[in-house]
Amino acid sequence: MKEEVAAQKQRAKALQKELAEAREQVKTLTQYDPIKMKKNLDDNKKRLAEKTSSNEVLQKSLNKTKAENAELERRIKELEAKVSELEPAVEAEETSETESEAA
Repeated sequence: MKEEVAAQKQRAKALQKELAEAREQVKTLTQYDPIKMKKNLDDNKKRLAEKTSSNEVLQKSLNKTKAENAELERRIKELEAKVSELEPAVEAEETSETESEAA
């Protein structure tokens, strides 16, 4: 009877050990659950698509701003050139006005 009880205890310990190993294996396998992984992949693809589209919008906005900036700089240069052309004429008028006032 004692031998039978000892054999049963050994068998129970062996079964507990196998159960622990099986649980560990199940835990490892559930980490790589295909359904969960597919869902994560789909979510990541969706987020990437959103970031890509927002990046495209920002890039277009940046290009538009650069073009506007270049146009404004070109207009500034044109206006500065006009001002530099008009300055000698304005100075000549001022000199002739002061000469006519002095006379």
